[in-house]
Amino acid sequence: MRTGEIGFVSPFRYTSMLGAIGLGILMFGEWPDKPTLAGTLIIVITGIYTFHREQKISRGVTAS
Repeated sequence: MRTGEIGFVSPFRYTSMLGAIGLGILMFGEWPDKPTLAGTLIIVITGIYTFHREQKISRGVTAS
């Protein structure tokens, strides 16, 4: 993660929240509230979209 472009790498840093949410559910029986789930979903979708967009750009396909 230290060698990548920050705009590309940063959304993936936050995907560790998925692991934290999973551990919270398994270990403590605590489910996150709706705003937490919505924010996590937005961040994960942003990371997936960024990865997809960068793949298209590296193959020379114009992003739409």
